[in-house]
Amino acid sequence: MCSYPVAIPANPPGKDRGHILSIVPWGAVLALAATLLVYLPGLGNGFTNWDDDHYVTANRFVQRLSGANLLHHATSFTAGNYHPLTLAVLSLIHRAFGPDPRAFHAASLLLHCANVALVLRLALRLGAGASAAGIAALLFGVHPLHVESVAWVAEFKDVLSAAFFFAAILAYLQYRDGTRRRLWYGLALASFLLSLLAKPMAVTLPVVLLLCDRLQGRRRDRAALIEKAPFFLLALLFGGVALVSQQSALRSGIFALGENLRIAAHGLLFYLAKAIVPTGLSALYQIPRTADGGLPPAFTWAPLVILPLVALAAWWGRRSRTAAFSALFFLVTLLPVLQIVPVGPAAAADRYFYIPSFGLFFAAGQAYAWLGERAARGSRWAGVLLPAGAAAVVLLFGGLARERVGVWKDSLTLWTDAIAKDPASDMAYGYRGMARAAAGDDTAAMADFDRALELGARRRFSAEVYYNRGALHQARGRMAQALADYDRALEIDPRAVRALVNRGNVLDTLGRTAEAVQDYERAMSLAPDDPLPRYNRGLVRQMAGAEEQAVRDYDDALRLDPGFTLALVNRGIAQGRLGRLSAAIDDFTRAAAIEPRSATVFENRAMAYAAAGDQQRAAADRERAQALAAERRPDPLGAAVP
Repeated sequence: MCSYPVAIPANPPGKDRGHILSIVPWGAVLALAATLLVYLPGLGNGFTNWDDDHYVTANRFVQRLSGANLLHHATSFTAGNYHPLTLAVLSLIHRAFGPDPRAFHAASLLLHCANVALVLRLALRLGAGASAAGIAALLFGVHPLHVESVAWVAEFKDVLSAAFFFAAILAYLQYRDGTRRRLWYGLALASFLLSLLAKPMAVTLPVVLLLCDRLQGRRRDRAALIEKAPFFLLALLFGGVALVSQQSALRSGIFALGENLRIAAHGLLFYLAKAIVPTGLSALYQIPRTADGGLPPAFTWAPLVILPLVALAAWWGRRSRTAAFSALFFLVTLLPVLQIVPVGPAAAADRYFYIPSFGLFFAAGQAYAWLGERAARGSRWAGVLLPAGAAAVVLLFGGLARERVGVWKDSLTLWTDAIAKDPASDMAYGYRGMARAAAGDDTAAMADFDRALELGARRRFSAEVYYNRGALHQARGRMAQALADYDRALEIDPRAVRALVNRGNVLDTLGRTAEAVQDYERAMSLAPDDPLPRYNRGLVRQMAGAEEQAVRDYDDALRLDPGFTLALVNRGIAQGRLGRLSAAIDDFTRAAAIEPRSATVFENRAMAYAAAGDQQRAAADRERAQALAAERRPDPLGAAVP
């Protein structure tokens, strides 16, 4: 009669003696060294146009660290998400190092290394032996599915949230088992809050704490539930905030519940398969559609494949606490992003694997230790082949991950790779078109935009493609084509604020000023916190000679964004024309503090000083403006000042 092991036990003390991972510091050093070897080339990567603009390169609230901007992070959504702590940390990085992408990539890599160390420590605290914990940390450090979370600046929130997530679990375990229990409980709750403020996906932590209790044999009594109550309250609060923040991304009405469940089953299979064979990875796994708008057969069959896997996991879990913990940790932490509540156009995303992967890697480490024990009782060759096999897997994963890091070099590289993986992705073509337009390759950009529109067939994303194609036409002076594209964008999405503002600019250029003002005012009603429509209406009024009205528009724009340099300069010009020279000089001085390399600012302040009779300061500003112009660098303010 065959007997089956009822558990994969943690290695007892001394069982690993002589193994390189049995000495915990060496296990940590090895895991961190492998992680650095994989990711160091990524320090030379730049930003991409995949949300990096929302989080850094075009986010004026991140680019200027101030109390008002920190309050803005805490009271508003960014790119359809609530991530105030992430934005605050990005602001600190920008304040310290400026817009240098190396600083942001370095910060993300350092946090990932910290998470590798936390994973090692957490695995040990949950009963893994040194070799098992080392394997878990190694896999966490170098697995290719983690590249997106680490190499993508906009996903800095992932590594930051994970750091506090793992820290919260460790603090909770210390609270349960150690002294100074109130302190450790408070640290666990505070870490959980910080994890939620970095990324609300951390809402699953209270359930994870219950799983930790079960793994370590703690009874699920009333006291165990009461102590989790504050954690569950925080989870409910931030879960509600997340749903509100993502209203614009919800795919309401597109898929029925049954189809959402099929997408979820397909996603679960995706993560399990890519955990084992992490090839064919992409920045975007768009939900494919059949000719009639339904889902392909692969999604229909997914639940039938999942059911036996769930049954196997349940059978194994009843015989092993470790198996149950690992499987449930993976499933529970992945559940919020399995698209049961449909958000966005993607069926899955590499970044969602970051925290859930701990469950699989913890199991892999325990399995390695279990096999190692049996190999030690067998032939000596088994004791050599097992570490060699583990090393081969780590080397293979590390090589694939290092190659994947290079894909995130820039927008063009990223989207060319995504198109190679999915030639039917209208979004990939649309974003590559944006990258090519930014690089000045108009012909290729137009081809990508046209292909995206051909594939998209009036999906909501088509509005963004029309907007970007219109912006390219506008930049090249093709106003009629630009106007037609903005019209199409607004037919698909009447609430597209940027399309309204740009259409207003085109209408103003074509002499249809009254219609331009209508577009600006419509944009103002849709986005009352956006200073740009107010600024543009101020420009139109200023060009028409209505200086007083223009000043009021600039006042409103600057109330919303005190660092809006163009609004300061143009308000200064308007104030000067109204004879308010002191106010004009103040505006130019504030603008000079923000853009000290703008010749435009110093030229205008020189004229204001001269009009006020201060010829000495006027001469100094003219000299400064001439020196900046002689450097032949683009003026930060361009030629937008009338």
